[in-house]
Amino acid sequence: MKLSKRVGLLLFYATITVSIIISSIYIFIYNKLSESSVEIIINYKIIFIIILFLTVISNALIYNFINKKIIKRLKDTEDIIEKAIDKGLSEEIKNNNPKEQDEISNLTDEITNITDKLINTENYLEKETNNYSNLLNIMSNSFIHLKAIVDEEGNYIDGIVIDINYAASAFFCQEREKIINKKFSELYEEYNIDKENIVSVLKRINRTKSECITKELNIIGDKWGVISIYSLNEGYFSIIINDITDIKKHSEELTYLANYDTLTNLLNRYNLFEYLIKLIKNEEEFSIYFIDIDDFKNINDTLGHNTGDEVLRIVADKLLSLKYTFNMDSINKITVGRLGGDEFLVVKKGKDSIREIKNLANEIQRILYEEFEIENNTFNLKASIGISSYPADGDNVFTLIKYADISMYRSKEEGGNKNKVFSEEMLEEINMQSSLSSAIENKEFEVYFQPIYDVTKEKIVGAEALTRWNKEEGIISPAKYIPLAKKTGDIIKLDEFVLEEACKCCNEMYKLGEDEFKVSINISYAAIKQNNFIEKLVKIITKEKINPKSIKLEITEDEIIDNIDFTVGILNKIRNLGFQIALDDFGVGYSSFNYIKILPLDTLKIDRSLLKSLENDRKTLSIIETLINLSHTLGLNVVCEGVEISSQLELLRKINCDSIQGFYISKPIDFNSFKYFIIDFNNIERSE
Repeated sequence: MKLSKRVGLLLFYATITVSIIISSIYIFIYNKLSESSVEIIINYKIIFIIILFLTVISNALIYNFINKKIIKRLKDTEDIIEKAIDKGLSEEIKNNNPKEQDEISNLTDEITNITDKLINTENYLEKETNNYSNLLNIMSNSFIHLKAIVDEEGNYIDGIVIDINYAASAFFCQEREKIINKKFSELYEEYNIDKENIVSVLKRINRTKSECITKELNIIGDKWGVISIYSLNEGYFSIIINDITDIKKHSEELTYLANYDTLTNLLNRYNLFEYLIKLIKNEEEFSIYFIDIDDFKNINDTLGHNTGDEVLRIVADKLLSLKYTFNMDSINKITVGRLGGDEFLVVKKGKDSIREIKNLANEIQRILYEEFEIENNTFNLKASIGISSYPADGDNVFTLIKYADISMYRSKEEGGNKNKVFSEEMLEEINMQSSLSSAIENKEFEVYFQPIYDVTKEKIVGAEALTRWNKEEGIISPAKYIPLAKKTGDIIKLDEFVLEEACKCCNEMYKLGEDEFKVSINISYAAIKQNNFIEKLVKIITKEKINPKSIKLEITEDEIIDNIDFTVGILNKIRNLGFQIALDDFGVGYSSFNYIKILPLDTLKIDRSLLKSLENDRKTLSIIETLINLSHTLGLNVVCEGVEISSQLELLRKINCDSIQGFYISKPIDFNSFKYFIIDFNNIERSE
C-alpha cells in the first residue's frame, strides 16, 4: 500500500478515535451532570453540543488540511517517482516538484538526487557494457568466455561457451549464435589429440587462478593458435586465442626456402651440406657427383632465362628418376640437389667400386642427353661430371665438394660431356695453380736452352729458351705447368721473363763472337692479345740492347686458329720491327699448308711426332721432304725437332733440312752449362 494512503487512513482513524473519545467524555459528563439541577443540565448540554460540533468541525478541517497539504502531495510524489522509474527520467520529479519548500519538498529533492544518481549509474553501466563489448569485438585475438565443466573432483575439464567476440566467430568460421552454448571441445577439432595438455592447463587454472599459456596448436582446419587461459570468478574462465596461422605459414615457407631450391624443388646447397654432414657424422660411405650442364649459358643467351629455367626443371626431374633406374634400393640411396645455376649434386650412399661409380656417371649423362622439347626447341643436354668419395677422398663436406668440383673442371678442360673421378694428380695441379704466381715473383723459374744445330754449317746457330720450375721437391716439367699458366693468365708474366733471359743469352753470345746467334722463345696467344704487347716487346729489347733480328718468336697453330686475321696483323707488325717468326709444332693437330702461306713466317718447325718413324717409314720421309721443299719454295727455313740419333740426322741432311733440334745434339741445359757447351761445340777460343 502506498505511503499516502497509509497516512490518509491513519489520519482518518485518528479523527474518528478523537471524536469517539470526546463523545465518550461528553456522555460521561452528561450522565454525571444529569443528577444536578435542570437549569445546569440545560446549560451544559448546550455547551457540550457546541463543543462536540466544534470538535467534529475541527477534525474535518484538520483532516482536509492534512489531506490536501501532506497526503495529496505524498501521493503526487509517489506518482512522479513511479513515472521516473518507468521512464528513466528524473525530469518528471523536477517538473512536478512542489514549489513549497518544506520537509516534503526536501524529501522530494533527495528522492530526485537519488533517482538522478541511479539513472546515471544505470547509463554508465550500460555505456561501460557497450564499451566492453566493443573492446572485445575490435580485438584481433579470439576471445571466448566459458562456464566451466568440472569432473567429480571439481577439476575443470571443458567449458561451455557463453560469449565470444567477432574475431572468435571468424576464426572458427561460424556465426556467434551457433557457437554459444557449445563445448570448447566441440570447437577445437584437435581437442582429443591435445586433450591431456589442455586438461592439465584447465586444472592448473582452476587451482592457481593465474594465466596459463599453451604451445602452438593446430586448432581448426589449417588454423594455428597459441591459447591463453584466464581464471575469472569461480566456475568461469576465458580463453584468448592468438591466431598465428599466417606466421606459421610464413615460418613453413621460410623453412622451405631455407632447405629447398624454389625453381626445381630439389634440396638446396644448405640442405645438401647438412645431409652430407649427417652422413659423415654417422660414418656412412658415399659418393658425390658434381654435375655442370655444358654450354648452358648459350641456352639462356639465345632462348631466354624462362626457357633456361624450364630446362633446369627438366634436368631436376631427370636426375630424380635415377632413384628408380637401378633397383628399389636406389630410392633410399640416391639424393639429388641443386647447388645453384646449372650445377647439380647427386649423392649415392654406399661403397661403390670405380666401375660402379663410372656406370652411374654414364647413366647420368645418358638420361640428360635424352631428347626433349620446349616450345618447339629440341634439346640433347651434355654434362661434365666430377666425382669424389667419402672417406677415400676426404673427411669433411667442403673438401669433398671441392675435389668433385676440381674433377668436373678437368672434364670441362677435356672438351666437356665427360666424367672424372678425383685423383691426387688433380690436387697437385690445384696446389700448383695456387703457387704459380708467387713462384714467378720469387724467381723460382729458370730458363734452360736447347741448342739448334745448322745441318749445313755444322755448328750451333741458335737455341730455344725453355722454362723450368725449380721447387724443393725437384724440377717440375713444363708439360704440367704451361697449360695451367695459360688458363690462369700467368703465362704472360712467364713469357716476359723468358724474353728477358733470352736477351741476356744473346748478349753473351755476342761477346763470344756469335753475331748471327738467334734465340727462339715460345710466345702465347694471351700475350699477343695484349693491347700493349708490342710496346712491352720493344721496351725489353731496348733495355737489354738487343737487335730484334736475334729474337725469334714461336707461335703454335692451336692458339692462332680461332682468330687468324688478328694474328696475321699483329705478327706483321712484329716482323716489321725486325723480329723473326716461327710456326712451332707443325704436323700436330689441325696443321694446314694454308697457314704456311698466309702467316708472315721465317721458320717452320716440324714436330717430333713425325720423326718417330722416319727411318722405317718411306711415307713419313716423303711427307717431311715435301714440307721442306714447300717451305724452301716459300722462302722459309726448316727446323726438325726431336732428333735423337745420328741416322735421323743423316736422313734429314739428304732431304735438305736446314736445322735440327733434339737430344742428339743436347737436351735443354741451364745457361752456364749452355755457354760452355757452345764454346766447345763451335770451337770458340776461350778468353783468359
